[in-house]
Amino acid sequence: MIELRTRIFGLLFVAFALPTAACGDDDEKPVTVTGGAQRGESCRAHYDCAAGLACMDRRCSVSDFPLVPIQRECVSVECQNPKDCCPTPPASCPTYKANCDAGITSYCTLYETNCVCTEADWTCENDLCVENCTTSSDCSSGGSCVNSRCADCASDDDCGTSSVCKDQRCVPKCESNDDCQYFHDCVAGTCVDVGCKTTRECQAAMSNVLSVCVESECHTPCQSDIECDKPRDYGYSKCINGSCTDVGCESDEECRILLKVQAGRGVDAVCREPAATR
Repeated sequence: MIELRTRIFGLLFVAFALPTAACGDDDEKPVTVTGGAQRGESCRAHYDCAAGLACMDRRCSVSDFPLVPIQRECVSVECQNPKDCCPTPPASCPTYKANCDAGITSYCTLYETNCVCTEADWTCENDLCVENCTTSSDCSSGGSCVNSRCADCASDDDCGTSSVCKDQRCVPKCESNDDCQYFHDCVAGTCVDVGCKTTRECQAAMSNVLSVCVESECHTPCQSDIECDKPRDYGYSKCINGSCTDVGCESDEECRILLKVQAGRGVDAVCREPAATR
């Protein structure tokens, strides 16, 4: 009888001891903090965390950010007026000028060609710098003079065998949709943006299995703002109505960082209302 009671006690001891041994290290243990886990503590799902926190990478983090949607967007631009289009003169310009002043006419030509720029030489058109011309020889970057404006091309013959002339620019030609990037179809020999067609396309493009295609646009569903955060891309988005949504921009400087545009000539990025609302 004593032996039987001893065996039963041993089995009960093992039964109660097993759950504790199976829990593993602290990161694997279910959260037991009263009221939910606090910021930085481990979690397995959003409901493990305290109010106002979300479970991201198995740690409770701030879930919502004080971002207010603004009806403005970042736009990459080359210019706002003709003077923005003048390229930065090369470092050799002082030497050209000195030799020109000394009477060496060849340096005068170099100076005039490379170092002198006036607003009359350029036109700022649809945020792009367009060089004015009388003949194609006036175009500093080559190309053709079309209607007093320098352009990449005037016809397909100016673009070689692998490209076609579209809107006075040489663009790669295509034979089928396989020749085009995501969300583009081959239409009349050129790739045209048509948006998404299937959810699988969005999942691949957004690197998120939850992304879906709705009315030719990719959307990523969410429950909290932190799921939409992209600090490495300087992204500013918020979870609105269950979908990650761009909240717009506040300043031109913010846009320069966001678009990672390298400073060149003139203005490189601006924050303004979308074209459809201006």
